[in-house]
Amino acid sequence: YLKLFGEITAADIGRMNVTKEVRDKLRQKVPGLRNVALTAPYFHRGDVPTLDGAVKLMLRYQVGTDLPQNDIDDTISSPSWKA
Repeated sequence: YLKLFGEITAADIGRMNVTKEVRDKLRQKVPGLRNVALTAPYFHRGDVPTLDGAVKLMLRYQVGTDLPQNDIDDTISSPSWKA
């Protein structure tokens, strides 16, 4: 999905930039999901400005599906995403 956001940059190479270890290529150091609704923008380059967009993107590329908008709205409005 990286090609959706334009050119691949050094940031996309991931932890290998820091460790110089090939095994760390494409590995990203990312924050946990605590208070995720309050921590936009999303992903390692901040390319996705909304939680709604992040959920849709991961559904498509990790699960291979889409959900109706009302299901996404119910999910991201859940108190467990904001605690």
